[in-house]
Amino acid sequence: MEILQIEKSDRYKFRVMFTMEGQELSMPLYYSELRRFHISEGAVLEDALFDRICTEVLYKRAVERSQYLLGRKNYTVAELARKLREGYYPESVITHTVDKLKEYHFLDDCDYATSYIAYKSQTKSRRRICQELRAKGVSQDVVEQVLEESALSDEQALLKLATKRCKSADLSDQSVYCRQMRYLLAHGFVYEDVSRVLSDIRRCQANNYS
Repeated sequence: MEILQIEKSDRYKFRVMFTMEGQELSMPLYYSELRRFHISEGAVLEDALFDRICTEVLYKRAVERSQYLLGRKNYTVAELARKLREGYYPESVITHTVDKLKEYHFLDDCDYATSYIAYKSQTKSRRRICQELRAKGVSQDVVEQVLEESALSDEQALLKLATKRCKSADLSDQSVYCRQMRYLLAHGFVYEDVSRVLSDIRRCQANNYS
């Protein structure tokens, strides 16, 4: 492995770029660690030294960074891995870190999906929630399993959201009606269902006004 370049990434930390099996990789090290491991541009990075750096420095640092991130908000496995990549950690370190966090239940896509669905189910359809979880890197199998186990109902969610949105909206005004329609469709609900619910609410409003 050849060390290609060393560049400063912030005030104290450096990004060390190197090759491994034809791939260009990187790792974050402090100046004291560059000196400690005799890291310099153009030098050869032996496998044994790389393993030692991972064991003594990078694994621990990646876990600490992950715990800090998870202490501020929840992440899916894919999201956390992406954050570590942005910190220039090698894939082997990211895999090891993620596996350890999953083993100790600091990271669990099923738990994440369950909490996400419970929070979003009052305002979004199953289809939209599924799309958002998939975009966050949660597997289709996990999404389907959690949705099946949840009490999420599109009809209940739509009715609750539409009722809240239209509480002070005069749906007899066609522009208001269309605006509410666009809002509900944007949250993943089906046109036929939205049209039926809004028509019911508009009919109730007309009866109350008469």
